[in-house]
Amino acid sequence: MPNADDAKEHLAVVEDFMEGKQAREARRITRDLSARLNPIDLTQALAAALPHVPKDAESGKHMVGVVFTAEHVLVVATSGLTMIVCKVAAIDGARVTGDVLADSIILTPTMASQLMGFAGLTPKESWDPEVEVTVTGTGPEKIRIRATDRTGLFEGKSITLPAAEPAQELARAVHVLESMAAQNPRSTRTTDVPADRLKVFLDSAKKYGGEIEIEEITAALWRVSCGKYFYGLATNPVAPTDEKEKMLTADTRRQTRLQWSDDLTGVGQELVKGFR
Repeated sequence: MPNADDAKEHLAVVEDFMEGKQAREARRITRDLSARLNPIDLTQALAAALPHVPKDAESGKHMVGVVFTAEHVLVVATSGLTMIVCKVAAIDGARVTGDVLADSIILTPTMASQLMGFAGLTPKESWDPEVEVTVTGTGPEKIRIRATDRTGLFEGKSITLPAAEPAQELARAVHVLESMAAQNPRSTRTTDVPADRLKVFLDSAKKYGGEIEIEEITAALWRVSCGKYFYGLATNPVAPTDEKEKMLTADTRRQTRLQWSDDLTGVGQELVKGFR
């Protein structure tokens, strides 16, 4: 019957489309990441990021993010109260897939420490030290990050570590920080940051031996940077004690979020989601 034939033909078209969509989706998330890095820079970046990882493994933030861009490999960590991005320049550019989420992975602090230890094996006196970091695979327990030493002294030595899929928030947070890094703050430099948050950034700066700069964005949000090495955010949420204070705090936070949206043109509400 014509109607039955039309229905079968339509169904075939839909099935072809869905199969093609699945194939396109598989290609989109296929990871083909690689970058050649200075192992000393990679070691310092990982060491600077680790103080920002919460000790509580049950928190959703007990991880270190690694994001590949065309020019850099970014090491990201956040405790919820602080967030840091450490940049490592890629030698002759990095190979990426072109998809933000696919260009990101996360490592447990233990795996990040092992990668840091492997990169730290490179003798500082070696000529033109280099480590190549490659990421392959998709899906739970299938992603691998492989680092290969290319210094000449330990040439061919490598380490392979399991990695995991990143949360959507990782790529969003990196976008926010990348946008903020290029913006000029409205106010002058300040050191009015809670002591515990400031200490974490000081611990990070010690890995580079540099001095940190703190700039106020709002009364409860600061941008922290250390030369060209790292930059991050520190926040100071207020914990209400009763229902009335909760309502006032919620209203204040709503107004603050609206103000952030106005102040951070082009960044949008991602910042709010990252620090809510």
